[in-house]
Amino acid sequence: SNCTGTAVAGCGLEAISTTNCNGISASGTGLSAEIATNCNGKSTTGTCGLNAANTATGCYGEVSAATGGGSSSGLWAYTASNCRGSMNCPEGDASSHYGLAANIAENCYGAGLRSNGLRATFSALNCRGECNAQLYIGLDVTYGTANNCSARSGNGLGGYGVAIKAAIAIAIACSTNSQGTVVAPQKFLGTP
Repeated sequence: SNCTGTAVAGCGLEAISTTNCNGISASGTGLSAEIATNCNGKSTTGTCGLNAANTATGCYGEVSAATGGGSSSGLWAYTASNCRGSMNCPEGDASSHYGLAANIAENCYGAGLRSNGLRATFSALNCRGECNAQLYIGLDVTYGTANNCSARSGNGLGGYGVAIKAAIAIAIACSTNSQGTVVAPQKFLGTP
């Protein structure tokens, strides 16, 4: 715990369990761990800022200049709680790039600058996803439930895109409707 690691090409910091740690890499993953708590991971051109194979709690992950193609995320975790992730993909295909990506996300925020905001494969609870370009999705829970979430797709200058894509959308903030559409086969509790 309380450590910092830096690398040019490889992983900045790699451990089984990390607490209050920082990992930075130019072209690799910033920080990689099974369990990460209150950690920061940053990468310039790598595929992941912070990668937690099991859980990430109170963490921040960022990729500041990702290359197009493949998949990439500022923060990736199987389960993410109270985390933030940021992704910037200046050029190329960013359709599989996310600010934050997890199977299960709770109280998380994902931001995409020319990429998708937040992806939670199975469940997103109290989350927000934002992306500046309307080509991308603010909050993507394609195979699961978005519960009490909000999102934005686009910046208003060129119109808005898909703010939220989910199998089931529950209690989605009404303001989301003015910042992009909600695409969900099942909508409940006031979801527009």
